[in-house]
Amino acid sequence: MKVTPGAFIYPKIKQKFNNSLLWTEKAETEIRNMCFEIEQPTCAKDHETIVKQLSEIYTYLLQKDIAKSEELDFLKQEIVSYKDNSIISKQVEEHKTLNEAMLSKYVNLYGKDSEGVFCINESLNVEQIREIARESYWNNKKIKFMIPKTHRIRGQIIIEKFGLQSISVGSVYSKNSAADRVVLFDEIPPRGWALKHEVGAEFYSYQFVASNGEKILLLSNKKMAQGRYNVTGIEMNIRDVLIVGEQSKLTSKKKVFLVNEFYPVIAKYRNNEDYRKALVRNEVTKKKFFDYLFLTVEQRPVVLKHPRWFKWLVWSWFLSSPVGRGTKYPFHIAMIAKKNSGKSWLLDGLYDKSLETQNIFSGTGGSI
Repeated sequence: MKVTPGAFIYPKIKQKFNNSLLWTEKAETEIRNMCFEIEQPTCAKDHETIVKQLSEIYTYLLQKDIAKSEELDFLKQEIVSYKDNSIISKQVEEHKTLNEAMLSKYVNLYGKDSEGVFCINESLNVEQIREIARESYWNNKKIKFMIPKTHRIRGQIIIEKFGLQSISVGSVYSKNSAADRVVLFDEIPPRGWALKHEVGAEFYSYQFVASNGEKILLLSNKKMAQGRYNVTGIEMNIRDVLIVGEQSKLTSKKKVFLVNEFYPVIAKYRNNEDYRKALVRNEVTKKKFFDYLFLTVEQRPVVLKHPRWFKWLVWSWFLSSPVGRGTKYPFHIAMIAKKNSGKSWLLDGLYDKSLETQNIFSGTGGSI
C-alpha cells in the first residue's frame, strides 16, 4: 500500500515546526486534517488537486507565522514534484537562468504589447527579473518588470516618505551602432549612452523597520497605514541613484523592498462580537492571554515564573500611557536584580510583543 502524499508530508511539517511558538493544538489539528485530505493520485487532474492542497498548507503556515518562506523549501519541492509537465517549476537559486518555457511565459505575460510592473505568484531572484526584462525588450520592444514573492519580512512602517510618486523601474540606453542596453533601477546606467526608452510605475514609499532592527525603504503600489506587517516581495539594492518623482532621489547603496503583497500583523475586528468569536476560534483563554506577555522562546516556549502581583504590575506598565494627574510622563519600572536573574528574558519578551522600533541594548550588568 502506497503512502498518500499527505501522510508523507505531515510528519515532516510536524517535526520541523513542533517547537514553534504558534504551533498550537488548533493549528496542528487543521494542518493534520488538510494533509490527510490529500489522496493518492490516479490521473493528471489529481496532480492539479494535490498542487492546490499542498499550496493551501504552504499558505496557512506562512499566514499563521508558523514558518518563514525559506523554511518551507521541502514543501515547495513537494509541490513542484506534483505539477503537470506544462507548469514550470520554481527556480530560486541565485545566478541561475530561467529555462526557455518559463522565460517565454513571463515575456509574453498579458500579451506581447503589455509593459510595466507585474506582481506574480512566483519566486524569482534578481538575475531572473533582469533576464525577463531584457528578453521582453529584445523580443517585443517592451519592458516587463516582475515583482515576485521571493522574500518575506516582518516589521513596522514608521513613516510615509514621499507619498505616491512615479519611479523609473527600467530604462533602455543606446549608443551609435551598438546594441541597446536594458538597465533596471538597481543598476548603474552606462556612461556616454543616450536614454532611449523608460518605464515607470507609481509607488508609495515607506520607512520600514524590520524585526531585526534593519531600516529598509518599502515600495508598494498600494496604500499602507502605519503599523506592523508581514510583507512578501523582493529585496534589491540601489547601486546608483533612485529617482522618486520629479525632485526626490535616494543615493547609492540603499536597500529597498518591492512589495508583492502584505497583511497586518495585528488583526482588526469590526465589533466586539467578531472579536469574541475570534477568541473562541483561536482558543484564547484568560490565562493564556495573561501569560502571553511572559512567554519566551529558547529551545521551547516557556512562561516565565514571576509572582502574580509582579505580573499585574508589568501588565499595568505595558498598558500605561503618558497621561495622568499633574504629569505628562508615563509609568516607569526600574528592575534591579543580580546578573543572570532573568531581567533580559523579561525585556526581550516585552519587546517582541510591543510596537517599539528601538532595540534593547545591554551594558555592563544591565539592559535598557
